[in-house]
Amino acid sequence: MPKPYLSLCIFLAVAWVAKVSASPEIEFRKPSQEIVRLAENPRLPLYSPDPTRKRFLRLEASGFMPMERLAREEIVLAGFQMFVETRCRSEMIYANNIAVVEILSGKELTIEGIPEDPVIIHAHWSPNGKYVAVLIESDQAVNLWKVDAIRGKATLWSELPVHAGMRQMLDWSGDSQSIWLKTISKSLGERPIRPPVPTGAIVRQTTSQPLPTQTNRGLIKTQFDVEEFEYFFTSQMTRISLDGSHQHVGQPGLFRSFYDSPDQKYLLVERLVQPWSYLVTEEQFAYDLEVWDLESLEVKRVASAPLVEELPYGGGMVRRGARDFEWRSDEPATVVWVEAQDGGNSYNTSRIRDKIFANSAPFTGSPKVLFEMEDRYGDLLWYKEDQAILISWNWIDRDITISSVNPLDPDSTARRLVGFQMGNRYRHPGFPILTFNGQGFPILQTDEAGEHMY
Repeated sequence: MPKPYLSLCIFLAVAWVAKVSASPEIEFRKPSQEIVRLAENPRLPLYSPDPTRKRFLRLEASGFMPMERLAREEIVLAGFQMFVETRCRSEMIYANNIAVVEILSGKELTIEGIPEDPVIIHAHWSPNGKYVAVLIESDQAVNLWKVDAIRGKATLWSELPVHAGMRQMLDWSGDSQSIWLKTISKSLGERPIRPPVPTGAIVRQTTSQPLPTQTNRGLIKTQFDVEEFEYFFTSQMTRISLDGSHQHVGQPGLFRSFYDSPDQKYLLVERLVQPWSYLVTEEQFAYDLEVWDLESLEVKRVASAPLVEELPYGGGMVRRGARDFEWRSDEPATVVWVEAQDGGNSYNTSRIRDKIFANSAPFTGSPKVLFEMEDRYGDLLWYKEDQAILISWNWIDRDITISSVNPLDPDSTARRLVGFQMGNRYRHPGFPILTFNGQGFPILQTDEAGEHMY
């Protein structure tokens, strides 16, 4: 008796499988016109004034991403999302229309020469306000275009494939005669091939110490992920002149950010370094701060930050090691950065929360301490050698303080100008207005006498 029952079950199962496999593929269909208009409705334009405040750039972004773009091969590693073919960040909102508008007259200049239906992923004004560097993605690569904001003409600036998959993309030189970017290195070789079987075991060790963790997408999980991360995110630092000529500088590496010095003799580079983490994203990876001498090509490490897998949870927490690094705007070549003195935990008892360090060219001596802060560092707004504005905050008390400081005298007492509570918009006085100096770096905007700021 059980045999007919078994035969019947097999027959039904075969018939069901045959029916499913014979079903035709269902094509994508459009919803009603009302929903289509809602999905394709453009986003609000983005506006970017030029450093001279004579014109602004208007970027119009579509609210609808085409299926062809979504269907591309994507790699998600260490928190980065990037298209494999073009080395472009895949989660970015792109613009498809660009225009230059004169602020006083309102005259709009339509840009000629831009490709049809462009995928504009980045646009950046030159310090003199005459040019706009634009990154446009095609099906094969991201390319650099140059927009003449005076004539309204766009031309392909360089055919070098740009690496646009890791944070910072462009940095103009102070004289507006060249631009720095990352290109795809030709020395990478072939793409890594995933082995059919793992080459070894992944060993993870736990401790008795409880620690809150975050849920992150695209963590490195295997040795093959490490190989792909190093392959796809390695880039070459490149300087491109206005005439289109280029110069590759240094050796390829994993560069997250880069900044030309005010005197244009050095390049400040943030380089990711091992060990890679299987627990956190690139934001907490270790990195070195390097200064590259553009004449001798000598590389000097001025500061560093370790891998942080145990960042304290809560507001007011910062990573250990160097952070918030930049060139000092009012000096030719001085690197400034901040280091926490309380382990990065605002709830730890500490007389000094942060120290601000500085190191100047030729970067052979030890860094000096500019300021010691009882509260957490917020920002430094430069003006001249003996005057700057320091913004600090205290997470526990919810206070923000704006003070006047003297960089020449680290032992001098900061003069408190104004303080207010976080989140209290009714009593928020605003922050000082900035302008740009002759090297294209932001400084305080003051009256002609230099006695009052705005």
